[in-house]
Amino acid sequence: DPSTNNSDIWLMDLTRGGVMTRFTFDPANESDVIWSSDGSRIAFSSNRKGPADIFEKKSSGIGEELPLVESPETDNIEDWSKDGRYIAYKNGTAVIRILPLFGDRKSFVFAESPFDKDEMHFSFDTKWLAYDSNESGSWQVYVASFPAGDQKRVISTNGGVVPRWRRDGQELYYLSPDGKLMAVEMK
Repeated sequence: DPSTNNSDIWLMDLTRGGVMTRFTFDPANESDVIWSSDGSRIAFSSNRKGPADIFEKKSSGIGEELPLVESPETDNIEDWSKDGRYIAYKNGTAVIRILPLFGDRKSFVFAESPFDKDEMHFSFDTKWLAYDSNESGSWQVYVASFPAGDQKRVISTNGGVVPRWRRDGQELYYLSPDGKLMAVEMK
């Protein structure tokens, strides 16, 4: 909204020629949109109660926006596992947290250090989590075993950000510091 500088989420229906439908209506800012793998739900971050929290709503637009994560820190959603069981989010800038969408639904710390982390993405089999971090002094791409996080490897060799998995999990893509798309075979 140019008059308030607030952002809302809109859905574009490509099968109907790009018809736009407003999805959120709160006067706060909404961002970081993630679809569930079955397409039935959308999760997003919003600062409607102060620092950003994470909400979910049916992708049909019908029904309430339900809070998934509320905390005094800024919480930005990053990914929803393909099996629909986990949400990865950034708590502040240095903590990766995981919200299980089953059982007691209590989030847990996956990775924490004094260094920034961003762009967390689950592998399609949900056995690995890729992310970028500046812990080495420059931004690099890492993968860590999931859910234990007991194995961690640096993937980029000369810097990298914005990791994304190939659908079969055999390659990980990322952007190099000069903007080139890089691909690394994963074994």
